[in-house]
Amino acid sequence: MNPPDEKPPAPRLTLGTATPEQLAAAVASVFSRPEFLARIRDLNERWALVGKAFRRLEMLGSALVQVGSAIPHQKGLESSVEQVRALANLNWYMDLELPWSVFQDAGEAACREDIQEADRIMAEHFESRYAEVRQQLHDRLPKRWPVLGLAFAAHERGDYGLAILAFLSQADGLSRELREGYFFARTRGAGQRATASYAARNARTDADWLVFAALEAKLAIMDNLTPSTPDDGSLNRHAVMHGEAVNYGSRTNSLKALSLLHYVAVTAESS
Repeated sequence: MNPPDEKPPAPRLTLGTATPEQLAAAVASVFSRPEFLARIRDLNERWALVGKAFRRLEMLGSALVQVGSAIPHQKGLESSVEQVRALANLNWYMDLELPWSVFQDAGEAACREDIQEADRIMAEHFESRYAEVRQQLHDRLPKRWPVLGLAFAAHERGDYGLAILAFLSQADGLSRELREGYFFARTRGAGQRATASYAARNARTDADWLVFAALEAKLAIMDNLTPSTPDDGSLNRHAVMHGEAVNYGSRTNSLKALSLLHYVAVTAESS
């Protein structure tokens, strides 16, 4: 029997005896504990790392299987890297959400110089990804969003020339910030890409070499054009940024410039 001044113990809550309000309060008290919240944050960080790895593997589509057991692995890898470079020379850059079969179709078209088909495939992909890419860049690049927000607005109202200028310039500066060199620059003396050392140091797997290939390859967009080069509407960084071209402002070219910006900001992360 309890002493006169001592209250009897509160009845233990069970699913059978607790009211909905009592159950909600009990659950809320557990969810608000610091140790619970810390554990959730840790799990979220671990899951983000796992998710990133799986997205990269999904994009590659398990290259060994897709290329086929009849083709030696090294030959298959070299072929895939060549496709990445061919697409980059058409100013299309890798996206971890690009299905492997779509990448192969576009890469094969680029390698056989079927520019119209490669452009069609890649433009369809980035059109379908536009809203998500926009959100990713908004979330990752808040300091750059005052400029990028205007660039996206220009793209959406059809002012593609303005969007391209912004996308290219921001991609170049972002490359220096995140990938250890301007995307369009070469090192003095050796003449290799300024981003090549980043690629070499961070490429640990075959998947990485596919992703980083555009950081070390010589690309047509970097060429310095001569006065006799026709202004045919293709995308060349020097001609665009120095005002030597005026016919580049197409929706396809704007998507190409956006694919570069997204590549530098998101895809080309070290594994």
